[in-house]
Amino acid sequence: MLDANIVIFFHGLGISAPAWRKLVVFLNYILPVVLAGVTISVWWHLQKRRRFNALLLLVLILSVSYLVNRFFGALYFRARPFVTIGFIPFVSPPSVLKSFPSEHATLAAAGAVWLWKFGHKKSAIWGGILAFCIGILRVFVGVHYPSDVIAGWVLGMVISALTLKIWKRYIL
Repeated sequence: MLDANIVIFFHGLGISAPAWRKLVVFLNYILPVVLAGVTISVWWHLQKRRRFNALLLLVLILSVSYLVNRFFGALYFRARPFVTIGFIPFVSPPSVLKSFPSEHATLAAAGAVWLWKFGHKKSAIWGGILAFCIGILRVFVGVHYPSDVIAGWVLGMVISALTLKIWKRYIL
């Protein structure tokens, strides 16, 4: 119930403040691109001998995070808030109607953990801020409940940490 109330609050805020809604919708689309740009920049500035392993690990972390996210989504289906509450989201409705866990939040958190491992302190902080904002924006635009986003963040961080640990122990 709290989940739905938070979504309804954000939706009402977006309806009452059209300029704010436009900004949030814009950020919803641009922040994942910014996070990808920060990740590419960090990768590019790595020592050449570390680039290949870092890229392989990034692809592995994102792939495993995506697959585990899909597994949990199939295990526990929850419809998106705009379907269950009955409103029009502020972005084009996603073709996939599963809400739990948030793929955007999962992949953003996974990318932030990679930045923490391979980037310097500033890029790790920016990665965390961007992952947080990406998740919050998914609630604001009406395509996720807050618990979907929290589950996505936790899932992305845990999968990334486990992948890093396994990589370090068995691969490097």
